[in-house]
Amino acid sequence: TLFGMGVENIILAFILTRWAWFCRVICTSVMQYTSADHVKFAKTIGMSDFTIIRKHILPLSLGDIAIISSSAMCSMILQMSGFSFLGLGVKAPTAEWGMMLNEARKVMFTHPEMMVTTGIVIVIIVMAFNFLSDALQVAMDPRISSKEKMRAVKKG
Repeated sequence: TLFGMGVENIILAFILTRWAWFCRVICTSVMQYTSADHVKFAKTIGMSDFTIIRKHILPLSLGDIAIISSSAMCSMILQMSGFSFLGLGVKAPTAEWGMMLNEARKVMFTHPEMMVTTGIVIVIIVMAFNFLSDALQVAMDPRISSKEKMRAVKKG
């Protein structure tokens, strides 16, 4: 409520409250890969820092970044829906799932499909982002061999 109502203000509030967490997780990931033997070898043979970051550290960190971004997106969807359901988020006429659940609450005994449908859509979208995160991790992680990637896709 500090920034007022509206989607942009809610997203800005989430960014302001989570940027430090993102930085800490990404920094930990990068530091972990910086201490790897192949990175130390690249430094030893005289590769520039930019080249080491681009060729060795960034490809390994992208999987971690994809996972935390996806989980943050899921969390943001659930939190925005929760705030709007409680009346603290987006107001009409903006269409938002939490507001739709709040409006459907008034008629949930006569038309339960309105509430159930909206709830199922929220669950499906959150699950889709989680599956996307898993697929991105498998596709972008150079430590996983092609055979393992194919097995992961088939298990899917």
